[in-house]
Amino acid sequence: MILRNRSDELLDRETGGETMILRTYGHFLWRALYGALAVKERLRSRGINLDTTFPLCGLHHETICHVLFTCDVAKETWDPAQIPLPPAGFSHNSVLLNLYHVLSVSENQRIGQAERLWFPWILWHLWKTRNSFWFEQKRFLAANIFSKTVEESSIWFNLIQKDQEEKRCSWSASSQHTGASWVIRDFRGQGMEHSRRSFMGVSSNLEADLITLCWTAKDLHTLHWNRVIMEISSVHTLEALNNPQWFPGLSNTIERTRQALNCFQNCYVEVVNVITNRVAEKIAVSVTKDRRFQSYIASGGPSWLNDIILEDASNSPSTYPR
Repeated sequence: MILRNRSDELLDRETGGETMILRTYGHFLWRALYGALAVKERLRSRGINLDTTFPLCGLHHETICHVLFTCDVAKETWDPAQIPLPPAGFSHNSVLLNLYHVLSVSENQRIGQAERLWFPWILWHLWKTRNSFWFEQKRFLAANIFSKTVEESSIWFNLIQKDQEEKRCSWSASSQHTGASWVIRDFRGQGMEHSRRSFMGVSSNLEADLITLCWTAKDLHTLHWNRVIMEISSVHTLEALNNPQWFPGLSNTIERTRQALNCFQNCYVEVVNVITNRVAEKIAVSVTKDRRFQSYIASGGPSWLNDIILEDASNSPSTYPR
């Protein structure tokens, strides 16, 4: 990601040969960089007589740096993102240095893509949190702010990286309708059983993934499978299971999913290469795309996907580390 010191150029990021412009966030970051956010310190510099104390902490002046980087609320929001900080921490008085650091981190390929690219959403939601308290007297915990960051960035990643990450569910944002599917395969990759169903009133892609995983676990337990490896293609689902405190809005769904997974004698959830889940994904898409709403469980694999099942059986899936 490149930050240019000219006001007529946008913040852009180049990944995989494609340039993706975060227009809303880019505009917001430029306003932060040039001191154009209406924090109390900036308002006072324009002749408005007011107390410059930041009301969320009540300890320091409300500057752009404090709101976005150095306030305790900001620090608690940045911590779970696991973004490497400067040796001396974020600067208390230079937005430029702080933005330069997070932009430099975003180009570090040794850090996971989600972690190194979370920063625009973190900054944006810290600013929205400040405004919510200012105008509506609503206070949000750092865990809620980070959860919203993960959820919204996940939606963006899904939109621009459909060729890299697929799921065993097909979620429609407009209808809040989800198609879900699971396929049981033996050690040779041959289909043994599969199932399909639909869910209504699902508000996000991550919720759809969790509901699908929970339903799958319950079905397999009912079918008396005791030792299973659940292969999913959504790293955010695994993050939610391992760190439920980051997703307070989905706490009940996460807890139900964890309980369903704990019913097995042995159960492992692994994030795998998307090609491994092609069959389940195509079945799930048929629910929302072709309106196949009838649920069923059947033996073997679906005959209309036999070619893909045979091809998958001949490939060894590459897995991501858990």
